[in-house]
Amino acid sequence: MTLDALPDEILLKIMGYLDGENCHNMSSMNKNFYNLYYNNFDIINKYIISTIIVEENLKNFLVTTSYVRRASRLNKYCTSKFNLENECTFRNLMKHVAYSNLDVFKILLNGNGEFFFDKLSPIDLSRLNGINLKLIIKTLERPNKLLNFLSSCQLSFNNISIEKYGLNEVGKIKDEFYVDIGLGCSDMDLFTNTIKFHELNIIYRNISDSLFSNLYPALLIGRFGVTFTCVEQMFQHRKAMHFKDYETATQIMDCTYPTKIIEMGKLARNYIDAKWNVVRENIMMEALKIKFKMSPFKEAIINYPIRNDGEIRTFLEGSGNKFWGTTIRTSGGLFGTEKIQVCGIKNVMGKMMDSIRENIVFKKKKKSHNNN
Repeated sequence: MTLDALPDEILLKIMGYLDGENCHNMSSMNKNFYNLYYNNFDIINKYIISTIIVEENLKNFLVTTSYVRRASRLNKYCTSKFNLENECTFRNLMKHVAYSNLDVFKILLNGNGEFFFDKLSPIDLSRLNGINLKLIIKTLERPNKLLNFLSSCQLSFNNISIEKYGLNEVGKIKDEFYVDIGLGCSDMDLFTNTIKFHELNIIYRNISDSLFSNLYPALLIGRFGVTFTCVEQMFQHRKAMHFKDYETATQIMDCTYPTKIIEMGKLARNYIDAKWNVVRENIMMEALKIKFKMSPFKEAIINYPIRNDGEIRTFLEGSGNKFWGTTIRTSGGLFGTEKIQVCGIKNVMGKMMDSIRENIVFKKKKKSHNNN
């Protein structure tokens, strides 16, 4: 019998023991096939795990694994399903899967993940370091335990971006939490019921509001015709130039990862808080004005503040930064029923967005009036 003739779940178990560890735990059927094909790497290596999905259902977890058989002329995609209770299979899958070829690792939770984390240790995820790997986690409850678990996994990625869905059109909180890990490099700071990921990176927002992020790609033409890739690059570059740190300024311009730009700006030499505080607001406002004169950002800022009841909403920058933003905390129950508490009153970034919006709307109304 060839591997192609094996049931998917048996083939998956064989793949989980490619290093020959704990073979005594195999069933007799698995052991026979394992012994027969262990040295036949020409066949075994054609099977690559591409997706792992763990789905919670009444405190049980169904694991769906998609893997592809690399053939000379055709890629054959298959799936295997088994319960997480079968820890032997799952742990060996997590240990031996080729993460450099894994596309997606997805965890779907009904609750806060308590039952899932009781069955899975951080070491099971410690090898998640695929170049193109995405880790997607969705939960209906507050993600505190989930995030603390992630921080203990010592994940190795090039870039980590975290987004928590914010208020929708009628002022209610979205009922999903989403973690997407891709290219780049950074650390994750965790706060009770509040998510912070570097200064100004995480904004408590609608699903479609990523356009408002200072890290969102936007070609900005600044002074002397210098082109920047996003608001944050322009802001941090101006900081370095203000203190005549031309080396750091050049590095910021050469950097292709927005999250790294923030850290680079913090390393500007000759930096003095008092001097920077005098000019930082003007520089940020200059960058934001350039961005929101362009499409689609202009349309986004005009349409954002109008709720279904016609009331205008104020922008809240929810990174937790004591100057630029606010700290937004939620308490009690599922996301859809939680109470919202805004801590901190400066919200300078939010006020800038309000000002820019009002100016754009005013000019639009004035132009419409003149045309009439």
